[in-house]
Amino acid sequence: MTVAIIDCGGANLRSVQKAVELRSMKTIITNNKYVVSNASFVILPGVGSASSVMNSLKSNSLIPTIKNLTQPVLGICIGMHVLFDHSEEHDTECMGIIAGNIKKFKPDINIKVHRWDGIKLPLMIVMKTNLMTTTILLTVITLQFLIML
Repeated sequence: MTVAIIDCGGANLRSVQKAVELRSMKTIITNNKYVVSNASFVILPGVGSASSVMNSLKSNSLIPTIKNLTQPVLGICIGMHVLFDHSEEHDTECMGIIAGNIKKFKPDINIKVHRWDGIKLPLMIVMKTNLMTTTILLTVITLQFLIML
């Protein structure tokens, strides 16, 4: 069983790789569409902007590959955002695998949570929140699940 971690530039790839390897799973960091297609699981991490991630995926011809995957895919941070239709960040057209648009936080929003490791919410509560919060919390919950494997 191999987990392909897509290198789309800027992500903390080694941290993701270490987390997966703690579960005794084989990993490969790659931007090769054939390696991604043949992996058992795929992780699309991302740090930075949706536009830079989309440009990297385009330049490596990975968008059609990702859209056609049948194995489980985990998007982390911007990696999750680009799975949606559109991101307001730099007005970026994304992959459209998940219907919806990623919206910027309003400038007057006060975010008081700086650590996510203590969050344990039932999925039903998460699904009733706004899209951005849902994306963030689903990513955290998914990571907690991955670590428990």
